[in-house]
Amino acid sequence: MNHSNFNFYDAFDFDDDTLMFAFQIATAVVTEEESNNQGQRTEYCGSILGHNIVNRNRTEGELRLYNDYFAENPKFIESQF
Repeated sequence: MNHSNFNFYDAFDFDDDTLMFAFQIATAVVTEEESNNQGQRTEYCGSILGHNIVNRNRTEGELRLYNDYFAENPKFIESQF
């Protein structure tokens, strides 16, 4: 077999019903896991332990972005680009 032309999906002979069944099972597993973890908090929060969290005022930034480009009377107009 030539591995450079190997397609992973060709190795499996799934019909549409099998794929739909697999999707339904995966969805059920994720839903159950989310339900089991609901209301539980861990002490760990963030991507790297021990790093400080910096408030970047994202809400203000989103509002400024909207007002500058997407509001009814934006600060920057199309002709400026």
